[in-house]
Amino acid sequence: MATCHKRLQQQPGPAERTYGIDAAAHCGALAAGGTTIAVLACGPDVAYPRGHADLLDAIAARGAVISEWPPGTAPGRWRFLLRNRVVAALAGGTVGSGTAFGRCTSLLLACGLCR
Repeated sequence: MATCHKRLQQQPGPAERTYGIDAAAHCGALAAGGTTIAVLACGPDVAYPRGHADLLDAIAARGAVISEWPPGTAPGRWRFLLRNRVVAALAGGTVGSGTAFGRCTSLLLACGLCR
């Protein structure tokens, strides 16, 4: 949990917010004693970014790590877009993080699913 604690204390700049928003949400859930599900845009054995390997291990121990892709599959931009529909379908609700409208794929998908 030390990795999560350090991540939650960091104040990322605009370029790092996308990198860290998912990690912050997962760390918050784990720190509160809850469970969380990581939906990957790569194979289930691929930590992306690599610095999230410990976090993915913690999620797997207390939640779930899921992927539509076979082991060894590298992440790709279009895979993140496809992943967003799975995230929207699993979520009970969706919160926007101030992302520009053109990058709101998850929010648009969630609206279509009445989430």
